[in-house]
Amino acid sequence: MTETTADTQADNATRRGIDFLMSRRDEDGLWRDYDMLGPSDDWITAYVASVLVRLPDDDAVRAAHEALDLLIPEQHDNGGWNYSEVAPEDADSTGWVLHLAELAGRSEEPWAVHGRAFVSRHVHDDGLVSTYVPELAKDIFDRYPIVPSWAGWCGGHVCVTAAVAGLAGLAERDRVVAGLLEAQRPTGEWPAYWWIDPEMSTALAVESLRSVPGTEPARAAAARWAAGRIGAGGAVTNHLHPDGSPFATALALRTVAAGEPGTGDAAIRAATGWLESQQRPDGSWTPSARLRMALPWETDPDSYADWTFDGVGRLSLGTIARDTFGLHTTATVVRALHIGADRTGA
Repeated sequence: MTETTADTQADNATRRGIDFLMSRRDEDGLWRDYDMLGPSDDWITAYVASVLVRLPDDDAVRAAHEALDLLIPEQHDNGGWNYSEVAPEDADSTGWVLHLAELAGRSEEPWAVHGRAFVSRHVHDDGLVSTYVPELAKDIFDRYPIVPSWAGWCGGHVCVTAAVAGLAGLAERDRVVAGLLEAQRPTGEWPAYWWIDPEMSTALAVESLRSVPGTEPARAAAARWAAGRIGAGGAVTNHLHPDGSPFATALALRTVAAGEPGTGDAAIRAATGWLESQQRPDGSWTPSARLRMALPWETDPDSYADWTFDGVGRLSLGTIARDTFGLHTTATVVRALHIGADRTGA
């Protein structure tokens, strides 16, 4: 295959992925995905828009700015946004809206400042960031007196910390970065609370750390780990996707690309080729963003053994779900293909 042919295939795959995402906005202009505790709206909209706003595509960038305009009025009085209408406001959803604000050049507007203050209240002494804090989620938590503890949901979560660490305007960023670095495993990856794939935390961590001097060794170790996760055929597998997970593969590609320049290019090309081959006719990729809805008191979901799969509504606690419509997966892959092309010059 010539470089020109590879270039064209990557461009075509990215273009079709963008078209799919653009076509899946609801009538109110928001994106919705998953089906736990109600469909996610604010969180998934902010995530998809944060991908689109960084692409060299005028329509995608315009849609991202429109999404931000729609999200701003959704901010709650405490400064936060939430995963869905029935969930408490949380640091992760709020962090993604604030990422979008920074990318859109609107991070100093009063609502964004208020949002950062909300996130700051979730930063623990050790620098890890919790999804929820009891005092801000009390109205929702009090509706479920049968729950013995919210220690799991209110503990420090590395996956949330990895996302929030990229917020340049966060007052506690130095502490969050230190906590994130401390949480890296000796093998190079970062663990996750809400996800079955450590590729999620790891990709977000290295991307958040790219602007932080002195973090090159941590990013290089993560890139080596991620390159090792990409198989000879270009796919990353897990127990739910033994033939390859587009979501995990895209995140591993992004991690390798954030490592030392000039290293890991073979793994990036292999992952890129596999992702291109897995694109569906409508431009999406198979839903494979596996979100685990841990029990509220479960502090170590890796040790929990009684997971159900794809539960919805009240059955969602203790379940491992996937992005119902493939929006989370597709946005993640589109971002990976764009990053991979920039890194390899394809």
